[in-house]
Amino acid sequence: MFKRSAIATVFMLCSMSFAQERDANACWPGPCPEPRLLPESGATLPQNVPGFPFRPGGASSASDDGDAGAELETVTLKDAVGNLVPTSTRSMRPTDAFDRFIVPSAPLASGSYSLELVNPCAESKRETRSFTIGAPRSFPTQIGTLRAIRSATGTVMVEAPARCVATRKADSVSIAIDPTPEFAAFQGVAIVSVFVDGKSWKGPVTKYRGGGWPTHFDPFVVYAFCDQSSGVSPGRHVVEVRAHLEGAPSDPAPATIEIELKCAE
Repeated sequence: MFKRSAIATVFMLCSMSFAQERDANACWPGPCPEPRLLPESGATLPQNVPGFPFRPGGASSASDDGDAGAELETVTLKDAVGNLVPTSTRSMRPTDAFDRFIVPSAPLASGSYSLELVNPCAESKRETRSFTIGAPRSFPTQIGTLRAIRSATGTVMVEAPARCVATRKADSVSIAIDPTPEFAAFQGVAIVSVFVDGKSWKGPVTKYRGGGWPTHFDPFVVYAFCDQSSGVSPGRHVVEVRAHLEGAPSDPAPATIEIELKCAE
């Protein structure tokens, strides 16, 4: 009787240990942070674009030694016929998504170009961003105006304990930018951030990997829960959009809008 009970106890403890380990691993991000690069494919940029924000992926993304030269060969710039365009890479003001800046050695002529990115996290290991260079434009001094797009009360995906994700009912508003012509010209390489009531806002989860490790968020969606466990509280809030244009003489002035969120019952 004692042996049977002891065996059952050991089996139960082992099962509990396995379940806990499996739950933890379900939210494990894996060893490969994805790289980030602007612009996205399809963008049109002016000839006087200063450069391209970048953060390397894989193990190099975790490096904090400030050696920008170590990433020189992870991104290449090519013209329409596939010729390499000389560039240099330097450090830039760190943000959540970017810390390197790829600078063409000379202003780019009008035409089609591509940035080829080494992505150690992807199966193919290489990605291509195609874009077009047009006439030069003045650097922006204003972002533009903001619009609040009211959406029916629905659900958002948010971070949960142990860095998993959960889908919850919420009241939400999407923020859209109506850019000035100058900002629209450089928007493809602008690093945009959102603040709600003066605090940095990350927004709901839009993409995750593994068992639920969040990798992408949408800061242009502001949401509220009735229990205020996440998001902002129901009521009125001021949303501010800021943009950093690396290499420009100055950043454009932020744009703001006031929104109201209700309790999603």
